[in-house]
Amino acid sequence: MMTPTVRGVRKATEDERRYTITCIHNAKPGDESMLVKMLSGKTPREMYTMLKSSDVNVTNRKDKDKMLPIVKETDDHVKEIMRSVSRPHERASHAPSDLALDIVSSSATQRHTM
Repeated sequence: MMTPTVRGVRKATEDERRYTITCIHNAKPGDESMLVKMLSGKTPREMYTMLKSSDVNVTNRKDKDKMLPIVKETDDHVKEIMRSVSRPHERASHAPSDLALDIVSSSATQRHTM
């Protein structure tokens, strides 16, 4: 719902969206669009505040405890990564936006597995 920039994340345009929402079980028709409206403009810190609420349940509480700090710091992390890849002398063979997505993805995976 967001896309990385040197200034941090910003709301993705329709063409930049990289997600699919499929509601299951007791979800009502239209819940997908309600979720997009509710979540798509939220910053990582806003998402953190919303998700840390006690009324947000997850299957494994340890996952919530582990992931929330990562969500909270996502914007700062993206800024750091994007700045490092936007320097022309570093990894000139890749487009900065493609490389940044690769680095953000691999960095997030590394953070999750530590």
